[in-house]
Amino acid sequence: MFQVTRHIRIRQSRAHLNGQLVYPAHAGSLDEFADWLYREGHSGYSKFHKMDRLCKLGFLGTELLFSGQNPVAQYDPYDIGIILANANASLDTDIRHQNQLETGFPSPAIFVYTLPNIVIGEICIRHSIQGENTFFIQSEFDPEAQVTYIDYLLRTRVISACIGGWVECLGEDYDCFLYFVEPCPDPEHAKGPRFTTEYIHQLFQLNYE
Repeated sequence: MFQVTRHIRIRQSRAHLNGQLVYPAHAGSLDEFADWLYREGHSGYSKFHKMDRLCKLGFLGTELLFSGQNPVAQYDPYDIGIILANANASLDTDIRHQNQLETGFPSPAIFVYTLPNIVIGEICIRHSIQGENTFFIQSEFDPEAQVTYIDYLLRTRVISACIGGWVECLGEDYDCFLYFVEPCPDPEHAKGPRFTTEYIHQLFQLNYE
């Protein structure tokens, strides 16, 4: 049996941890909100300011997801996986890069983020995670496909724990939904609900206020 021990949601200038509002609405653009959330979380990670907006969103989500705990201390770095998805890949940054190409002065610092799986790389570097990772491009979040894939990785012992979710960013439309799945050796003393398609779908559909 596997359980969902933590989950977060960042959207509409709000941040929730395990269904509870931890950072209330903050006026301004995504860039302003991300910088504010970074300062409020006291991350102290200088590379944050070099990231594109998709990576910042994923970074902030995992910072919140692991607030108060260190997954690497509980698992071998190779035993933690990351499986994410979104609908627009790195289009938010692709557009910026294309605009720069048209002016004749493209920035290598922007070009390096024109792949959606870079967000996984930034999370792995931050938390020293070295396990299986994949970034899927889907028209919408598909909890059944994601749960099936993660469950397979866990049951075949490719990994022992996993970050799953949806990290989307295009203009001012953004959404970060992350959850952490761990084994549950004793169902009577589970730390969280059972990891199922129905439960992940339920979490994603919650109307966070």
